[in-house]
Amino acid sequence: KAKYIKDVEKKYDKFKGIENNLTNDIDKVAQGISNRQQKIRKLQRELELEGGDMLPKTKKQTQQKIAKLMQEVNEMSK
Repeated sequence: KAKYIKDVEKKYDKFKGIENNLTNDIDKVAQGISNRQQKIRKLQRELELEGGDMLPKTKKQTQQKIAKLMQEVNEMSK
C-alpha cells in the first residue's frame, strides 16, 4: 500500500507541476492580450482626440502617427 501511495503522490506532483506551468502560460497570454487591448484603446482615444483643429495637417503625418501607434501595439503584444 505504501508504494502505491508514493506512486500516486509522484504522479500527482507531476501533474500539479504541469498544471502550474499551464497556469503561468495562460497568465502570460492573458497579460499580453490585456496589454494589446490597452494599446488599441490608447490608439482609438488618440485618434478621437485628434479630430477637429488637432487633426494632423497632412495625410503623411496621419500615416506616420498611425504607424507609430501600431508599432507600440505590436511591441506590447510580444
